[in-house]
Amino acid sequence: MFRSFFNLLFAPVFAAQKSLRIFYLRCAKNLVIRRGVRIYRLSHLRVGMNVLMDEGAVCDCGRYVACGAEGGITIGNECYIGYNAVLLGGGGIEIGNKVLIAPGVVITSRGHEYRKRGLCIKDQHLYLAKVSIADDVWIGANASILPGITIGKGSIIGAGAVVTRDIPVYSVAAGVPAKVIGVRK
Repeated sequence: MFRSFFNLLFAPVFAAQKSLRIFYLRCAKNLVIRRGVRIYRLSHLRVGMNVLMDEGAVCDCGRYVACGAEGGITIGNECYIGYNAVLLGGGGIEIGNKVLIAPGVVITSRGHEYRKRGLCIKDQHLYLAKVSIADDVWIGANASILPGITIGKGSIIGAGAVVTRDIPVYSVAAGVPAKVIGVRK
């Protein structure tokens, strides 16, 4: 009796651990996933070498076939995903090499339509747009990157910024909404 209850209660945990072990085997070297990291739809996550996902990070690599999106998350080499960072990859997220994503950052490639006044926002369609982050980018704590954004190589996004437009290469952007406030030399 106890054994069958135990198996019923913990079978999903053991299945998740098995898929995580398979994920480790097909990944590049030196992947570190700290305690409390949650990865959904693991088969759509691609990770390079020397990547660290810190405690509490969430990666939802979901595909939304009904919306015609491939989805998925690709993380390059030597990247850091900070504490409690959230990556929602329904529309696709591509992160280059040597990217620093600070704690609390939200990167989303999906959102809700809201333009039809007579229809609740919750009932309106989801829109999906790929987010691209080039090499050598630093995204400060609690910044938000919205769907369809491209962040150029070598850019810095200030803490708490909300990025609603593309950021050119080697730019420093901050604010709500984020604006280019300088150039990295």
